Amino acid sequence: MSNNTHNRRNSGRNTTYAAVLHHYASKVNVKNQLSSVTLANVLSGDTCPPISLGDFEGYLAHQEYSIENLHFIVWFQDYRRRFFALPPEDQALSPGPTEFSFSTPSPARTAAVIAESKQHAAVLRHKASTTSSAVLLFSGGPNPPPPSPTTPASSSSGTFTSAVSDASTASTHSAHEDVERGGPPPALRPHAQPLRAECTRAVATFFAPSAPEELTLDSALRDAIIRDLTWNTHPNVFQPVYEEIYHSVESVSLPRFLAAAAVNINLPKQLYWYGVGLTYFLFGAVVAIVLITCLPGSGPASRCWRLCAVPFASLGWMSMYSGWRGFCTEVWSRGNTQLRVWELRELDTEAAAHWDRVLDDAASTASPALPVLPEAHEPDGAQPNVGAIAPFAEPALPDFLSHPDCDIDISDAFAANGEILEEPKLPADPPAPPISAELTAQPAAAIFPPGPPDASNPTPEEEEQYRRPPVFGPERVVRDPRIQALHRQVGLDMWWVGFWFNLAFVPLVLAVPGLR
Repeated sequence: MSNNTHNRRNSGRNTTYAAVLHHYASKVNVKNQLSSVTLANVLSGDTCPPISLGDFEGYLAHQEYSIENLHFIVWFQDYRRRFFALPPEDQALSPGPTEFSFSTPSPARTAAVIAESKQHAAVLRHKASTTSSAVLLFSGGPNPPPPSPTTPASSSSGTFTSAVSDASTASTHSAHEDVERGGPPPALRPHAQPLRAECTRAVATFFAPSAPEELTLDSALRDAIIRDLTWNTHPNVFQPVYEEIYHSVESVSLPRFLAAAAVNINLPKQLYWYGVGLTYFLFGAVVAIVLITCLPGSGPASRCWRLCAVPFASLGWMSMYSGWRGFCTEVWSRGNTQLRVWELRELDTEAAAHWDRVLDDAASTASPALPVLPEAHEPDGAQPNVGAIAPFAEPALPDFLSHPDCDIDISDAFAANGEILEEPKLPADPPAPPISAELTAQPAAAIFPPGPPDASNPTPEEEEQYRRPPVFGPERVVRDPRIQALHRQVGLDMWWVGFWFNLAFVPLVLAVPGLR
């Protein structure tokens, strides 16, 4: 988790001007109509605004600051789908189960995953030391000489890379031929495993310390995942993390989101109804006191005048209740809900872009046409500078595998075009190596390109600059039938609150003896 995200989560300030609900009010809002909504419903598009997937993403990004959890869930589901869409012979290079069984994470289950990872590392280390064909760890071709065990990998990278490049034409099918010949197990040939480069970017995006999308995980579990990814790219490697993140989002983030989406007003409108309700209630109480103390006699006619205070006090109590539930009858009567502050910002950005286009079109129409300059031609044989166009497209190198405490080194295994030329020697010691902070520079953008800085990904300073939304601000239509049913129920509850208040307030006002 980045420091900025940690500071925003623990700032304790309501910078988004969302309605503040008591925990009991939140529970009441979600209890009936929204209790059946699951994370699978949201991810599959079974919900409509204001509880759609886009609304959930905006809530996690701007209010809970845990958007990385949703990004990882979506990425893993897509990664698993694409992995099992590969040909069977490619899947066999990354062995693992084909059936997915979701289990609720627990400390005991996490400890078992870590122990299994260490045991698997020991077994593969033993196989690597006893397999005569372990030379395949270092290349995709037949019999290129591995680096000397007494020479650092960086000093032999030139000769080693050239030897592998000479055999690159045979590297694409050598792994499948090894399987047919009964060669070393697939874990000893990670260079041929599918989606290896994407797994490297995923580590840099979700697991590297201080990464923008870093997941909040136990360090032992994170190290186990990185250790297993050294020799396997099967989706089952990520499953323990997926189960933990999915369970956290569904049991913690989703109920909070549903409670926030159940209201149809922002904080200014909520304070407005609190103020209106308190004013009406105090006015009704003052009227009752005045009538009790000023009207002479204690007959029925004198006491009936006291009922003039009941409508004001009852209306005030109902208004305060609507504020407590985060509900506005005026907005509900139009079938709408107020826009959140991040939606207002995006609306302002779109409006500014629209007027910029209009003004640019008007200026181009009024100004004379500019002369057309001749096109500049690249010299023959020149290659386009792809890095200048899309720097995030360049694959990240797994620097964490070349740490001094670990004898894994695959920094020389990637060519300029992103192809893997060699594969590492298995570590002598199974513990997961530390990760270099350099991995966090570009890979996050390779998987989730950032949006406009003033709209979808505001900085902490910009978060503090959210404008206070107006009391009677812009609205949008509520389309989800469950939210519509919830709002109807809240409106009915308001009438019941008024009824029970009158049932208690009227006898109290009539029973108080007047002045004689």
